[in-house]
Amino acid sequence: MIIRFLTFVVLTQVNYSWSSPEDVKNDISRAGELLSKGKYFDALSYYHKVIDMDPTNYQAIFRRATTYLAMGRAEKALADFNKVLELKSDFYGARNHKANILLKQGKLKEARLEYQKLPETKEVLAKISLLSELEEIRHTIKYAFEHENCDDVEESVGSLLEKIPWDPSLYQIRAVCRKIRKEFGKAIHDLKIASKLVSDSTTFMLEASKIQYQLGDFKDALNSLRECLRFDPDHEKCYSLYKKLKKFNKSLVSIEKVVAASEWLRCIQIAESLERKTDEEPILFNIRRFTCKCYRENGNLTSAIDSCTKALEKNSNDVELLLERADAYVVEENYDAAIADFKKVKSLDPENDKAHVGEKNAQRLKNNKGKRDYYKILGVKRNAAKREITKAYRKLAQKWHPDNFPNDIEKKKAEKKFIDIAAAKEILTNDEKRRLFDSGIDPLDSDAARENHNHGFNGFHGFNPFEGENGNFKFFYSNY
Repeated sequence: MIIRFLTFVVLTQVNYSWSSPEDVKNDISRAGELLSKGKYFDALSYYHKVIDMDPTNYQAIFRRATTYLAMGRAEKALADFNKVLELKSDFYGARNHKANILLKQGKLKEARLEYQKLPETKEVLAKISLLSELEEIRHTIKYAFEHENCDDVEESVGSLLEKIPWDPSLYQIRAVCRKIRKEFGKAIHDLKIASKLVSDSTTFMLEASKIQYQLGDFKDALNSLRECLRFDPDHEKCYSLYKKLKKFNKSLVSIEKVVAASEWLRCIQIAESLERKTDEEPILFNIRRFTCKCYRENGNLTSAIDSCTKALEKNSNDVELLLERADAYVVEENYDAAIADFKKVKSLDPENDKAHVGEKNAQRLKNNKGKRDYYKILGVKRNAAKREITKAYRKLAQKWHPDNFPNDIEKKKAEKKFIDIAAAKEILTNDEKRRLFDSGIDPLDSDAARENHNHGFNGFHGFNPFEGENGNFKFFYSNY
């Protein structure tokens, strides 16, 4: 029984590992069909099968190499082309592909050696001539970089990358220049491309994470560090920075939660506590991005503007910070400063609706300066809550009640004052009317109302504070 079983296993293994020339031909043909349809992984499985059965099948190895090349896996392709040349040194296609890969990788001397082993066709001679031109450009880049001429570096690298797109050193040197020129986003982009062109990406991902950290982009920095640690879990520098950022990012998440819940005071408390524990600018920048908004929402306008301004010193093109500061300036009635911030946002993001609407409203409010201001009538700030508005109204209504003034001239003055007070209360305790007024449109101004397409709008909705028998006003404090 045991002998029969072993015989069955051996025969099965022999049948599995052996294929006829016809089977091999069919597998290669099937792989070619899949390759033509862009099904690279399926094609590879057939090539792997054929090569595993016959490691000397250079035709299958060559076709697998071209599949790798189509997938953008140059190193894998290069390894297979080398295997082909070990088996058949005069294989023109393999050597030509190898030379082309080396050229694109920027290994110009190695590429030249491979081209020189090929027949001197017109195409090959043109490639050898091109190599000389590329070597000259590379010398130009080296000279420009050593003399800190980043303009020439940028131009020459761009030119060279058209022919040598797989050379990580070109992206690296351009990233250095872009960092010097404070083009941080472009520098990070170059480092990420470079990281995909090498087997060990830790150097590039660490450098990218440092730039992201300095910009205050902690989430992106953490992702870059995770990429570094995925390749080398024991990388000391990546782990050290990762540990620090992860701890602080946890605190940022807690602030994000209270902001999402509109708990502005709690946001300020957490942020101020964090601020006292650090003097690192990237961390302070992130804290101030929150306090900028939370102070404004909580009514602390001076602190809001201060936080926004300090954060903008770190990144003057932060759209959200500019919008937050502009809104704070509007409430402070510093319309020129608000308009300047809105305009800057528009220059950075021409499609930003908040900036367009904000600038228009700030300009309208500036033009209306000197006209009836309901906030000033009640003596409250522009960000006052309804309770504060109602309290101010009651106090002023009692003070300017017309019955308190027996003198006709004083009564007339009090009546006018009281109408303004009643109008202010009506506008500022109605959300829609207050929104219109805050945008620079007075709902009680007939011209402004027409401009806003609110024809026939009556701010009091039929309410007349002096309506009554014989026109005498009767006011009941208990109703307010």
